[in-house]
Amino acid sequence: MAIQRSVDIFKFKAIKCLMLDVHTLKLLGDLLNCPLLVFANESNGLQRYKTKEITYYGHYDYQDFDVDEILKFSFEHYLDLNSVKDKALVVCHSMNYDKIKIPDEFASKEKIYKTPSFHHQKLHEQFDTLLYFQDGDMDTNNRLIPESFYYGKDVRIFERGVQDSIKIRYTDIKENGLTHYQLSESDKLISAFLE
Repeated sequence: MAIQRSVDIFKFKAIKCLMLDVHTLKLLGDLLNCPLLVFANESNGLQRYKTKEITYYGHYDYQDFDVDEILKFSFEHYLDLNSVKDKALVVCHSMNYDKIKIPDEFASKEKIYKTPSFHHQKLHEQFDTLLYFQDGDMDTNNRLIPESFYYGKDVRIFERGVQDSIKIRYTDIKENGLTHYQLSESDKLISAFLE
């Protein structure tokens, strides 16, 4: 039999809080009484608080940040894939799929379309090809690009002139590999959190 009890989260005394997006900061920033370390996935004007310290981390031109650092991935903790389906994952940030055209070379490939309710356990076993269509909306903290490269997917982006995390990470990984996306002990954000 499970024991249930009520916990007042406001009684917790955190030493530091790590947030990986500005949205979380907007929801919880006022409630937390500790120093905040925030990966600034989007611009927010470097919002400050009178009663607590906040440090923003980021790297791209569209981010406001105090410390220059890209968001990294702990690939050594990613699970191995048991099998991979011969399908294409089609992604468009705005999810306006009626406005995109799948290239002829992928016309016969079975497709999965990312939607707000799209949640798969073992996501990367569901597809071998990622087709990402930029649509003018900024995707400021995309993880599918580095993860798909890590898992050896055929990654294609179809650009619309937007300099966001899709274009920047895709180009960087194609030119330089995944090395500096690998989380290590020298990561400034994690080091500050652990000190």
